[in-house]
Amino acid sequence: MAKRTCGSRTRWHDTPVVMDVVRYMASAPEVLAFLGALSMLSAPLAALRRLLLRAQQQWPTLALDALPDNCIDLALSTLATFTQVRYTGLKPFDLAQWPLALPRTVRLELSVHDAASSLILDRWAMSVTTLHIHGSVIKNTIEIARVCSALERCTSLTRIVLKKMVVPDVVGAIVSSALRVRSLAIHTVASSERVAHGPVVDWLRSPTATTLCLSCGTTDDDAVLRALAASPSLNHLALSCRSSLGRAFSTASHSVNKPPLQLHLTSLELQGIMPTTNMASLLGHVNLSTIRKVVFACHTPRDLTDLWQRLHAFPELEEIALHRCRQRPPTRALQPHSRLRRVSLDRTVIPLELLGCFLSWLGAARGLQALVWTNSALSVAAAGMIAKALPHLRQHGLVHVDLSSNFFDNGAAARLLTGLCDACTNVTRPLTIHLGGMALDRDLLSRTLQTHHRVTLCM
Repeated sequence: MAKRTCGSRTRWHDTPVVMDVVRYMASAPEVLAFLGALSMLSAPLAALRRLLLRAQQQWPTLALDALPDNCIDLALSTLATFTQVRYTGLKPFDLAQWPLALPRTVRLELSVHDAASSLILDRWAMSVTTLHIHGSVIKNTIEIARVCSALERCTSLTRIVLKKMVVPDVVGAIVSSALRVRSLAIHTVASSERVAHGPVVDWLRSPTATTLCLSCGTTDDDAVLRALAASPSLNHLALSCRSSLGRAFSTASHSVNKPPLQLHLTSLELQGIMPTTNMASLLGHVNLSTIRKVVFACHTPRDLTDLWQRLHAFPELEEIALHRCRQRPPTRALQPHSRLRRVSLDRTVIPLELLGCFLSWLGAARGLQALVWTNSALSVAAAGMIAKALPHLRQHGLVHVDLSSNFFDNGAAARLLTGLCDACTNVTRPLTIHLGGMALDRDLLSRTLQTHHRVTLCM
C-alpha cells in the first residue's frame, strides 16, 4: 500500500488562535510583552509589534486620523489584527492607499462631516458599526442620495448619531429593513427644530431598538410618545426637556379617552430640565420598578428634594446622576437604598445641615462602589464630615471617589485621605480618589499616602 505524503506542518505562530489571543488583549504593553515572548512572529504580528513600538496609543483601536504618516505601511500590513478602527475627521485621509474593503474582523467607527469622509462611508459601508453624521455634509440632493445609498449597505450598523440634521430621507434610510440599529441619537441646532416622526416611530417598532436620544421635537410628539410606550425592546431613553417632545412627555395627561402612557425602561436620562417641568407628571408615565439608572440635568439650579424622597419607589435603582440641583430640608427621612452602586453629583448643592442625613443615606447602600461629587462648592467643613463617613463607605465596597473642583484646602484634603487610609487596614480592594481642580499641595498629600499602596491619588 502506498504511503500517504504528509502535508506541510502548520506553523503555530501563523494559526488564528495566536491572532485571537492578541485581539483579546486590552493594552499595548500587554501585546508587546506577549509578542516579545514568542520565538517567531507572522508578518502581520511583526508589523503590529513595530507599529506599537512607535505608537502605543494605536491599540486596541486603530485611529486613522491620529496615525503618523511613517506608520501607514505598518498599519496596512497588520490591519487584520485589529477589531476596531476609528476615523473622526481630525485630519485629511488618503483613501487611495487603503484596501477596497476592510477585513471581516474589523469594526469601523466613522464620523461623516464632509465630502471626503462620505467617500469613506461609501467604500467601507459594510464594516461600519458606529456612525456619526454631521449636517454640514448634507448640502444638496446628490449628497443626500449618496449617504442614503451607503446607509442601505451598512448591514453591520448598530449605533448612529445625527447632528444638526433633520433630513427625512436620511432618517428614513436608517430604519430600513436591512439595518439592525440598536441606538439612535438625533441632535439639532435649536430645540425648536423638528424631525419627521414617521421614521422614528417605525424604528421604535423594530425589535432591535434599545436606546433613543432626542434633543429635538418631532412633527407629531404624541405619536412618538405612544410608540415609546409600545416599543418591545426600548430600555434607555434620553430626552431634552427643552424640546417640544420633552415638554410633551412631562405634561402628558392621563386622559380617560386614551390608553395610559407607561414606559418600561431600565435607564432614563432627562437633560435641560426647566423650572416649569412637571417632574411628578413625568415620572408618573414611567414604570419605576424597572429603572436601574436615572440622570437628571437641570437647565438652571432646581430643587429636586421631592425626587430624593421618591427614590424608595425605584427598587432596582443602581445609579443616580444629578446635575445643577439643590436640596431643601426634606419633609420625611430618606429611605435606605441597598442596591445603589454609583452616585454622581455635579454642581449640586446640599446644605451643610442636611449633609449628615445625606451621608447616612449613602451609608445604608451596602454595595456603593463610586461617589462622584464635583463642582459643588463643598466647603472645608463639608470635607470634614465626608472624611468621617468615608471609612464606613470604604468598608462596604467603595473603590472610587471624585471630589474635584470644590473648596478644599490642604488640611481638608489630608483629612479625607487619612480617613480613607484608616479604612484600608483590612480592606484589600484598591481605591482611587480624585482631587483635581483645586490649589492643593501634591507633595504633602502624597506623603499622607506613602504607606498606603492600595490608595491612588489623582490630581
